[in-house]
Amino acid sequence: MTTLRIKMALTTFFVTRQQTILGLAVWLGILGVLGSLYFSATRIPLVLFSLATLAAIWFGALYWKAINESLHLVYFIGYLLLLDDTRAFQKKSFEDWIRKSDAEDASALSNAAAAAIRELADRLAAGDTKKPTSSSVLGFHALIWNRKLGRA
Repeated sequence: MTTLRIKMALTTFFVTRQQTILGLAVWLGILGVLGSLYFSATRIPLVLFSLATLAAIWFGALYWKAINESLHLVYFIGYLLLLDDTRAFQKKSFEDWIRKSDAEDASALSNAAAAAIRELADRLAAGDTKKPTSSSVLGFHALIWNRKLGRA
């Protein structure tokens, strides 16, 4: 039981603080590169190495963000597939959002809808900060396991 609580706490911590951790990693990389450039005697090879390091850090941060967004969308879709009342509520809310949208054409509406869905999935994955077990990440795991066992 203790291992499960630790896993839940770590998952909640990293999901809710993803942007902060990414920002911190990028800034630490930038400061490290600038510091090494300042204190370097041979700066030309180090500049190329530093730029490559910054590019690798930036690529890693973007890759991590993309993977997490993809997982959040999977958890959101899992909820929609397994819970009829959630699907009905989200469908009604989304249709209301479409009607109230001030998009000028279909492309703008489609892009805004995709951004809204990604934002909703990210908010659900983070959950309520006052209730750490409200994350869709943990909820989806529990939901799908209970369905397998026939409890839900």
